[in-house]
Amino acid sequence: MGSSVSKASTSSSEMNPVQLPRGYEVLKVLGEGYFGKVLKCWKKDIKQTVAVKIPKCFENDTVNEVSMLRRFKRLKLHRHNIVEFIDSFQTKHGKAIVLEVLDITLGDHLGLTSFAPMLLSDIRSIIQQMGTALEALKGIGVIHADLHLHNIMIENHQTRPLRVKLIDFGVAMSRSEASQGKRLQPMALRSPEILLGCPFSEAIDMWSLGCLMFVMICGKLPFSGRSEYEILRSIIDLLGQPEDLVLSTGLETKKYFNWTESNSWELKTSFEYFRCHLNSVKDHKLQSLDDLKKMCLEENNEAEAAEREQCIELLKAMLKTGEDERITPSEVLTHPFSTKDYPNNGAEKSETSSRKMMRPKAAVMSKRRPACPSTLTSHIPPAGVILVRPATAENTLLLEGQGSEVSGRSYIDKTSGCSAFTSPFSSEDCTSSPTYLPSGVILVRPATAQRTVPGDQESADSFQSGRYEASVSLVTDVESGMESPICEDSGSCENTGAKGPVKKKNFLRRVFSWMRKTLRPCVPSVDDLACDS
Repeated sequence: MGSSVSKASTSSSEMNPVQLPRGYEVLKVLGEGYFGKVLKCWKKDIKQTVAVKIPKCFENDTVNEVSMLRRFKRLKLHRHNIVEFIDSFQTKHGKAIVLEVLDITLGDHLGLTSFAPMLLSDIRSIIQQMGTALEALKGIGVIHADLHLHNIMIENHQTRPLRVKLIDFGVAMSRSEASQGKRLQPMALRSPEILLGCPFSEAIDMWSLGCLMFVMICGKLPFSGRSEYEILRSIIDLLGQPEDLVLSTGLETKKYFNWTESNSWELKTSFEYFRCHLNSVKDHKLQSLDDLKKMCLEENNEAEAAEREQCIELLKAMLKTGEDERITPSEVLTHPFSTKDYPNNGAEKSETSSRKMMRPKAAVMSKRRPACPSTLTSHIPPAGVILVRPATAENTLLLEGQGSEVSGRSYIDKTSGCSAFTSPFSSEDCTSSPTYLPSGVILVRPATAQRTVPGDQESADSFQSGRYEASVSLVTDVESGMESPICEDSGSCENTGAKGPVKKKNFLRRVFSWMRKTLRPCVPSVDDLACDS
């Protein structure tokens, strides 16, 4: 292929790493590493800004990556959160790769915030899209094998939701090429099966994604160390030791473990491994992944707590030490954290809502249905105490000798459990009801009567002994708004607004006479209500 040097590339030696083909114009250097350089270029034939990845040495043979990317392009995997391949051309150090231009890496994005914990909504977006990418690779039997913070790129880190793409397939391989004992993945993100030399599959990519999710949640690496032994010990400290069945398949297991007399594997001490004592250094002080559920919770925010709980449950499913137990990409996409469907939280909300709804309903029912249990099981007022519910005044009546004004009609309850909201004019039978005092009802002890009318001695004794079995409820029916005037035996009503003094003794007798005739099903005789003389 013919090539020429663009004007932009000749203006600076830094921007002239190779003889670029005709049709490419260098705009800027996007990044540079030991193995290569990435340039931002203008591709004239398609009139599009592109990223050109150029190798710097022969060791970085990109032939395999180009072959893999061409396959992805045929399958249109760029629609599944995998970087879009555009073209390639030959250089003196190997194939240069032309890709779509993206914004910054996930590592750079976290660096802008000094690795502060990310929002759960951003974590969800990234995990969903990486789950989509890994599911597409699993579908064609490809292992990425090099998933880390700088191989996930964000399209535009200033917009939400975050859009990301998986890049860099330089060490990617087919499942059939996954030979036991290969050294893959960055050491801190290396899965147990790679550390131990066990057979491996696409599940190693899910382990790396779980490690990155941990970083997104708390800004620290889950496992740390300067050697594979320390990484493995860090994994065991946080997650527990892999099953003996897993360990037994590892080519490197005996390097890190001893076979004990109890027929089980035991991790070597640092002295046994290094021949010296080393203190382990951890990036965090977590005892288990469940400790992450307590981090950064908003106070009294049940929804955020439930979301974080499901986030950590997904993380735990990714970081299973046995690959057979590890969650798959398709399961990630249907996990409650990804779908925002939190069954436990929904049940709790439903139960809470049910309890909240039942309270006012019970209050309304207590107003509509009278309830007169024969005895009280709790909240029993002392003997001689009556319940009074204040009512809105229309007229005012002062009794003789009373020092304070009574606002409106004062309706007195002498109850044995009848709801203070119950109209005494209801014809319904009395049934058992809760023994809680209604809102607004107060307890009043009546003054001792000087003169009483003789009556049924048994009822009087029962009242005085505190059995509290009688009930009088003289209230206005709040639902219907009807008034309940106190009437004489002849049916004429007492005008509470009438002029002239009313004698206390005669007034009380008229009240008791009316109660005996009108409320006999639930009210004792007037003599029963007499107090000790």
